[in-house]
Amino acid sequence: MKSLKSIALLAVIALGACSTTTSTNPSFNVPPAPTPVPVPVVNVTPATGVQITTIGGTASFTASESGYAGTFAASSSNCAGIATFSPASATGPSASFTVTAVANGSCQITVKDSANVVGVVNVSVNTSGGGGAAQPLTVSTDQATFTAAGATSTFSANETGYAGTFTAANGTPSCAGIATFSPASAGGPSGLFTITAVAAGTCQIKVTDTNGQTAVVNVTVTTTGGSIS
Repeated sequence: MKSLKSIALLAVIALGACSTTTSTNPSFNVPPAPTPVPVPVVNVTPATGVQITTIGGTASFTASESGYAGTFAASSSNCAGIATFSPASATGPSASFTVTAVANGSCQITVKDSANVVGVVNVSVNTSGGGGAAQPLTVSTDQATFTAAGATSTFSANETGYAGTFTAANGTPSCAGIATFSPASAGGPSGLFTITAVAAGTCQIKVTDTNGQTAVVNVTVTTTGGSIS
């Protein structure tokens, strides 16, 4: 008869033969992360924007987009009367634009690619610094005298380096019924105006630039003849 030790040993061997091995760290193939698709960006240089310190002065900026061969379109909703820019459109991947100062102020120029990706250029025109101050507005004569209705005379408004608009208007006293003047506005740096005598009296014509400067022409009409048809 077998001993109890022999029986126990046989039982252990049998259990070992029947056991199975289970892996606690199975191996999986993890696919690599997809390469991110670049997001298109219209880069504007200089990033700080454009600063101009003289009326009529110019500065440039560049719009660029990596790998882009389409068209950049430039536009603005608030630069009218402050600055002009050109060209209206240019081809990528890198394009240069020129800004010209018209009057003091600030505005923005928007550059879009064909997918409506936007870059924004901040424009500042400030002539208050030393050396960059606007030049004085002057008129070629501050007196215009007429002795006949229908007589004409011209004067010019002048401002060095100014590329904006000169606007002529009635001063104090008004020239209504005494003299007419034309055109109502003219471009700088030198604009020519014509005065036509109507009837006897004295009046004033006021010329203003977009920087708020004003010059005046005093008009005197002494009618000794002539007529306005």
